[in-house]
Amino acid sequence: MGGTRRSIALLTALGLLAVVPVTAQAQTDLKLVVAPFSPTAGAGVMVSLDGCKTPTVATSPGFQAPAKLERRGENAMNGFTNVVEKAGDYVATAECDGKSYTAQFSVVNRPQPSWGFGPLEVEPGGTVTASTNKMTCLPEPVTSPGFTKPIYLSIVPPSTFQGSTTVITTPGTYTATFRCSNGAAPTTQQFTIKAPSTTTPPPGKPKPPIVKPKGAANTGGGGTA
Repeated sequence: MGGTRRSIALLTALGLLAVVPVTAQAQTDLKLVVAPFSPTAGAGVMVSLDGCKTPTVATSPGFQAPAKLERRGENAMNGFTNVVEKAGDYVATAECDGKSYTAQFSVVNRPQPSWGFGPLEVEPGGTVTASTNKMTCLPEPVTSPGFTKPIYLSIVPPSTFQGSTTVITTPGTYTATFRCSNGAAPTTQQFTIKAPSTTTPPPGKPKPPIVKPKGAANTGGGGTA
């Protein structure tokens, strides 16, 4: 009888030893993920805690707001949020069943939009034009101290934003600034308003002076014989 009890106790202990590593492994397998790993400033990200079955919240100095992680699958909690505008390396944190998990991610600056502007040398009061591809961004008006008014860009089919304005009449070098409504860093372009032409035609050949005779012409004396 005693031998039977010892055998049962031994089997029970062995069973516990077999279960504990599996539980520990399950906890180790939990992984917090921020995707994409390198979002652009202000972009949306998905935050997931794979292997967790309990709704939770992920927070980070790199998030505009906490991400509520809710069940989206059998063994995954995930949610969405937007990252901050400041580029840098950040850490996200979430808890599951009393344990804390972290994930690193990096916020990168938005790429600068490409745009065209010209001519770069213009006569006083002349016209300049700006343009950009509509896939680059939604453009704001192009501004410059050298413009009489901003350049308002409108869609030119099939895929271009374009607009024009006139420049002021004061010669000099000025800067035009292009901005996107998505908050990307502005880009600039210098241009020159040329000085007005001062060229004058060469003077004509002087005419010779007119010389007038002195006194009357001598016609001789007349008399009677």
